[in-house]
Amino acid sequence: MQGLKEECFILQHRKIGYVTTSVGTLSHTFIRREISELRRLGMDIELFGIRPESAAELSNEEIKLLNGTTFLYPLKISSIISRNFWLIITKPLCYFKTLFAALFNEELNIYQHLKLMYHFFISPCIALNMQQKGIRHIHAHFMNVPATIAMYCSGLLGLPYSITVHSAGIKGLKEMIGLKSKLKKANFICTISKYNKDYINDNLFPCRQKTYIVRCGVDPNEFAWKNSHIMQNQKEIKLISIGRFVEKKGFKYLLDAAELLKKEKIDFELTFIGKGPLKSKIESLSKTYGLSDCIFFKGSIPHEEVKEELSRSDILIVSSVESKTGEKEGIPTVIMEAMASGVLVIATAHSGIPEIVKNKLTGLLVPEKDPFALVDAIKLLGKDNNLVKTCANNARELISGEFNIKKIAIQKKEIFDKNI
Repeated sequence: MQGLKEECFILQHRKIGYVTTSVGTLSHTFIRREISELRRLGMDIELFGIRPESAAELSNEEIKLLNGTTFLYPLKISSIISRNFWLIITKPLCYFKTLFAALFNEELNIYQHLKLMYHFFISPCIALNMQQKGIRHIHAHFMNVPATIAMYCSGLLGLPYSITVHSAGIKGLKEMIGLKSKLKKANFICTISKYNKDYINDNLFPCRQKTYIVRCGVDPNEFAWKNSHIMQNQKEIKLISIGRFVEKKGFKYLLDAAELLKKEKIDFELTFIGKGPLKSKIESLSKTYGLSDCIFFKGSIPHEEVKEELSRSDILIVSSVESKTGEKEGIPTVIMEAMASGVLVIATAHSGIPEIVKNKLTGLLVPEKDPFALVDAIKLLGKDNNLVKTCANNARELISGEFNIKKIAIQKKEIFDKNI
C-alpha cells in the first residue's frame, strides 16, 4: 500500500501542463502528435490553450484533445479580479514577487511594457486551473503569449517551466516580447534545429547549456510510400506547395518560377494547399501571369486529404524566405510528411531547413528568392532518375530515424525526467 502511495506521488509530481496558443488549429498538428506520443509513453499531461480556435478539418482524435483543453479566453473582468485577489491571499510572496517582475519588465516600448503587465494580470485565470489539476511543471510551445503565460504562472505558483522554441528571426517582432526574461527564467529550452539553438544564444540570451535540440516529427508508418520517379518521358510534373499564405513562405517566388516553367513549355501542374492573409494576392498574381490553367488553389483541407494530395505529387516545393521583419521558418513539418511519402523535396537554404533537406542527398536546396534556381532544380529532377532514387531513399531513412515522432517523444520524455 505504501509503495502504491509513493508511485501515485511520483506521477503527480511529474504532472505537466502544456501551454500553447490553440490545440485546435490545423498548423498545430505537430504539437498534437507530440502530446499523443508522450501520453502513450505514460506521461501525465494536461492541456492549456490561449484561445479556443478549432479547425473544421480535425480528426476525432484531435477533437478529443481539443475538448480536454482548458482555455484562457474568453475572460471576464470579475474572474480576473477574483483570481488575482485569491492568489494575493493564498500565495502573497509568489504573487508580489511576480508582480514586481511584471511591473519592471525589460520592455522599454510602452505598448509592449503594458502588454506584459496585462498578461501578468490575466495569468491567474489559468494558474488556478493548473493548481487545481495538480500541475508540477509547465511547458510552453512558442515564444509569444504561451511562453509569457507559462513564465507568470510559474512565478505565481512557484513551479518550474520550460519552452519549446520553433522559429528563428523572432528578435524585434512586435508580438515577441519579454524574450530575455522568458529564456533566463526557464529551467530548460527545447528547440527544433541547431540553427535555432545558435540563433537563440547569439541573438536573444546565452542559454546554450540548458538548450536541447528536439526535432518535430511524424510517424512514417502513417504515410503510404510512393515509388518516387519522374520519368524523362513523363508528360506532366506534379508540383505541390503547402502552408499559410504569409510572406515567409515565399510563394511569390514560386509563382515566378511557374511563369518561367510555362515560358520554357515544360508541362507541369502546381497545387497550393493552405489559407492566409496573402492568399487572394497570390491567386490574383497567378491570373496576371496567365497560369490559371496549371495552378490550383485548394485552401485548407483535412490532414488525410493532404496525404492524398502528396501521394499524387512528384515534388514538394518549399520556397521559404526571410520576411521583411526578419521572421523565419522553423523546419516545416510538411517536408517530413513529403519525405515519409516518397515525394521529392526542393527547398530554399533557409533557417534550419538544410538540416533535413541535404542537397542532392535527401532533396535539392536552392537560394532564397531565386525562381531561376527553382526551375533548374525541377528540371534536374525531371531528367536524373538516379538522383531521384537516391534522394527519395535517403529521405525516407532520415525520417524513420531522426524525424520519427516515436523516437523524438522518447527523447523529450528523457529530458523531462532529467529536469523535473
